[in-house]
Amino acid sequence: RCHPYLVREMEAAGNENIAVAEEEFDRALSGHISYFVFNFMRAFGYGITGSHLADSPVKGRAGQYYQRLSQLSAAFAVVSDITLMILGGAFKRKEKLSGRFADALSYMFYASAVLKKYEDDGCPRADLPLLEWSAKYCLDQVQIALDEILRNYPVKSLGLVLRWTVFPLGMSLRQPNDSVGHRVASLLLKPGEVRDRLTKGIFVSSDPDD
Repeated sequence: RCHPYLVREMEAAGNENIAVAEEEFDRALSGHISYFVFNFMRAFGYGITGSHLADSPVKGRAGQYYQRLSQLSAAFAVVSDITLMILGGAFKRKEKLSGRFADALSYMFYASAVLKKYEDDGCPRADLPLLEWSAKYCLDQVQIALDEILRNYPVKSLGLVLRWTVFPLGMSLRQPNDSVGHRVASLLLKPGEVRDRLTKGIFVSSDPDD
């Protein structure tokens, strides 16, 4: 539904005015092809350079996560587009496959929310462990979901080609390590500005016996 061209192609295909339908479909298909080729080049270019070619609105540690998110977003766009092309309406019946796409999309959304909160809070240096743990965890989950899609791809040979395209350097993302986890735990256990920012808006009882 959110695809920039797919809905327009389907609407054009259902238009009873043949002349108008052909013109609208050709325009939408041309845009779709350009969109796919652009994402294909982005996915491979970002993948082969470890996302260093990707733009970022900020510098520093947070900027690296924006770049990684761009890389995975391009990979998601390529894999989902190809999947829709080869499966069509049958995609909805492939529940494990569609579920993994949903996992990837959800964790990209979570990663976006993590980065936005960090920016909205003014990029406090003390919150970096929270940003690092959350962003790394979410991005790794996206990578895992895409890997499971490609390992169980309906057309095995195409799955191998797609894997080489979107993960040319292999699965390079990693879960947050224990050191980051320990720093996050220590921030959450003690009262302070970091914990107050994280729990803003959450009800906290004033009853000492609660």
